[in-house]
Amino acid sequence: GSRLGLVGATLLTNTLWTALHAHYSPWGLAEVFLIGLLFSWALVRSGSVLTPIACHAIYNTALALALIVIPLPA
Repeated sequence: GSRLGLVGATLLTNTLWTALHAHYSPWGLAEVFLIGLLFSWALVRSGSVLTPIACHAIYNTALALALIVIPLPA
């Protein structure tokens, strides 16, 4: 275990991951942080890092397909 505990490690990890996306809008940053929390939960529930990796791949694929199908305003 971590000296930070589960909650501390989750918050630190998700904060750092969100910081890597600093060029995103405030809404985008909130989305990155919240989806990171969901992926962290998936890791804890499954006990395998493969679960959040698969979730991340599915999430990114779904977003990419949505951006192809749904036109965004200029």
